[in-house]
Amino acid sequence: MATDATAGGPGVPAALRRALRSGWFWPLAVFVAAFALRLIYVVEVRHTPFFHTLGLDAKFYDQWAKNILDGKGNPEAFFVTPLYPYLLAGVYWLFGRDLFLVRVVQAGLGALSAALTCAIGRTAFSRRVGVAAGFVAACYGAAIFYDGAIVLEPLLVLLITLSLYLVLAAETRERPRALLLSAGIALGAASVGRAAALVLLPVVAAWLVRGRRAGGTTAMRGRSAAALVVLGAALVVAPVTVRNFVVARDFVGITSNGGINFYIGNSEIASGGYVRPEGVDITADPAGKAIAERAEGRELRPSEVSAYWYRRAARFIAANPGRWLGLVVRKASFALSSYEIPQLENYYFQKRYSRLLSLPLPGFAVVGPLGLLGLAFAFRRRLPSLLALWATAYLASVIAFFVVARYRLPVVPPLIVCACHAGFEIVDRARARRWRSLIGPAIAVAALGVLVNANLWGVNHGKAFAQSHFRIGIILGDRGLIEEAISEYRRSIAIDPAYPQSHLNLGALLAEQGRTDAASASFRRALALDPGLEAARLNLAMALAAGGELDAALAELDTLLAANPRSAAGLKQRGIVLGRLGLREEAIAALSAASRCDTGGTEAAEIAFHLGLLHERTGQPVPPAAEAAIARADSLGRAGRAAEARRALERAVSLAPASGEPLRRLAALLRDMGFADQALASMSRALELDPTLPQGHFAMGVLLSELGRHDEAIREYEAETRISPDFAPAHLNLAITHRFHTTDPNRATYHYRRYLALGGEPIPSMEEYVRGVGAGLD
Repeated sequence: MATDATAGGPGVPAALRRALRSGWFWPLAVFVAAFALRLIYVVEVRHTPFFHTLGLDAKFYDQWAKNILDGKGNPEAFFVTPLYPYLLAGVYWLFGRDLFLVRVVQAGLGALSAALTCAIGRTAFSRRVGVAAGFVAACYGAAIFYDGAIVLEPLLVLLITLSLYLVLAAETRERPRALLLSAGIALGAASVGRAAALVLLPVVAAWLVRGRRAGGTTAMRGRSAAALVVLGAALVVAPVTVRNFVVARDFVGITSNGGINFYIGNSEIASGGYVRPEGVDITADPAGKAIAERAEGRELRPSEVSAYWYRRAARFIAANPGRWLGLVVRKASFALSSYEIPQLENYYFQKRYSRLLSLPLPGFAVVGPLGLLGLAFAFRRRLPSLLALWATAYLASVIAFFVVARYRLPVVPPLIVCACHAGFEIVDRARARRWRSLIGPAIAVAALGVLVNANLWGVNHGKAFAQSHFRIGIILGDRGLIEEAISEYRRSIAIDPAYPQSHLNLGALLAEQGRTDAASASFRRALALDPGLEAARLNLAMALAAGGELDAALAELDTLLAANPRSAAGLKQRGIVLGRLGLREEAIAALSAASRCDTGGTEAAEIAFHLGLLHERTGQPVPPAAEAAIARADSLGRAGRAAEARRALERAVSLAPASGEPLRRLAALLRDMGFADQALASMSRALELDPTLPQGHFAMGVLLSELGRHDEAIREYEAETRISPDFAPAHLNLAITHRFHTTDPNRATYHYRRYLALGGEPIPSMEEYVRGVGAGLD
């Protein structure tokens, strides 16, 4: 009989033997090892380019978390699942917005998942399988990498692994109700993290109904057990569904992104991985609502937008069944491939920044073949069969849409357990010299090894590095290192010439340097690759206008607005070009339309500035009597007679009711007197009267900063820089605010460099900070 080495031998002290045999020792040991490795990785990469610069999904989650803390509601049905933003908001609430601490928390979540993997292996098979599986999970390279990224997966993997463990544990207890209900709650929470996790609910329910527990569980009791799991999941999912209906008057179970995600993986554009649908602005309109509404000719609710994309995919499948089946096979091979398919986060590129990840850590290359063999073994036994069903169902849910590495992570823990079981099974047969019984597993492992590790579709793995160089280009550009950023974009283009965003961003930097011909060429290449890329057409129009080709610029803007008549940026730029052509009334009409379409207020300051130029003034001039009152207020203020100065400024406001300047002066005095709320109201009124009031937005930003409303302050400082690009104090305040309150080193560095370029005096603390930030790019 094979001995369990994890129990200790005769020479091991009795206390240690008892600890080794206890139920808690090995999961705790796994947790400590897993947490230590993840913490080492987080510390190791804390100064690297991607640590504080968030990619698209991470940036969205981060902003959502900040909105939660600011009390800003979401008036629409959820497009993206809300679980992870609430985790971020909780961490921000406890510790402030510290992305290092977020990653430390996620290291703990990943370590808990490894400990649960140990417990699952012990429960489903044996202690030795559990211990081996736990340590493999602790050292699994891709898990360490994603636990250190600002993504959902650390929390999702924990919840799914917890629910699996609870169901297995319930099978060994005489009173399993609490465990089954908890398993359902964990599975429901996982579904609020990624709706695809709901596919596991019918798997668990069917397994419980068909099973027989030790002690004579009846079929009725099996149905009762399944009902408890379903009830637990419903307790979490139902409030989300009700909330969606209440705020949007639309039935959206959890999220409305299913349709477009299904289209990405099952349509004429599908490649098996993520592909951006042509014409979809993934920043402003990730649901593809504008395209759906143009096609349907009416305004659509979120569920209707999703249904539109489902129908488009269904039409493709019906018209091309053979091509679609080939696509399914391709996605299945991607899901089982040892290559960790990147989306934004690239496991292989990150290895250049991490000695830990560069070590030969466990990965899917070995876990995949052995895990699949272990799944086959597992189907023959009651508890392990749940792991096999679980892994198969979750992989199917990934294959149904599109495949990226982090979507596969939740299936890795049960695969690791099955891989360890298969490994021990092979070792035991070899020790027992049962050579014939090894032939089948050996052939299977060899065949599966080829399937998992061969590049069956000839995918250029190095091509994915183009995305990483593109992201570094963004970081360098944000830090004001323009030539270095241009070099990174050119590296990205050299690797993948067909990526339009690299051409777009390269063109934007060339335009910033005044190289309009080269910029225009880059924008045209971007449009040749993606004719629906609105930002490229807008930038091309701006470059043409900067080069004096106003008619050509207007033609590009007309093309843009024909596709998207409500583009605030397009309308604004059209107004500017029309103004330069001398068509004053048409320019005012275009800018006014831009203002109406600018629902987010992102273009407001610049629109107001150009409208002011066309009207030849923005606010009303200050009459002589009001100027005299302001001068008297200045004298009284210098003499320390603040109350009298306030009365003088209030008189100036009454003498110039349409001018913003007296109100700005009054706001400054009220601030000095300690009346922050009154100062804010006065400054708000000043900017309503004159949105281009000199230093008005700067003053508003200072007031908001002092009230702790730093995100709003940033918007005001940015508005000041758009109106007065050479106003150095606004750049300095942006640098300081980004450093201390958004922890965005890129923006902090960029604005500090702009401040210095405009003649600002160096600030020692900022100099040291900028040098530290730059060290992460070495």
